[in-house]
Amino acid sequence: MVQQVSFYNWISSFVCTDKLTCDFYFTNDDANSVWQTQNLIANLCAIPFVIIAGKVADKVSAKILIPGGLIFQIVVFSAYCFVPNPTCWQAYAMAVP
Repeated sequence: MVQQVSFYNWISSFVCTDKLTCDFYFTNDDANSVWQTQNLIANLCAIPFVIIAGKVADKVSAKILIPGGLIFQIVVFSAYCFVPNPTCWQAYAMAVP
């Protein structure tokens, strides 16, 4: 849930309704559409990831798995700092993990 809210807030930060003052014109409707599309892609890709993560969780110690998962989330959230806009391929790639 935290990731969904943070992701939507990140997309909403690009909303600009004045074409003259903005480098990247993006409305609230565009933000909702992009969020829905990326959320659908992320959920479809999550299905096989959950299966793989479940198998890994049975074999790897929690002492390794929990910090590894947290570090992975930190890396993913930090990578959003380098994505130029929410409609580029990098944003879609970052939505998947």
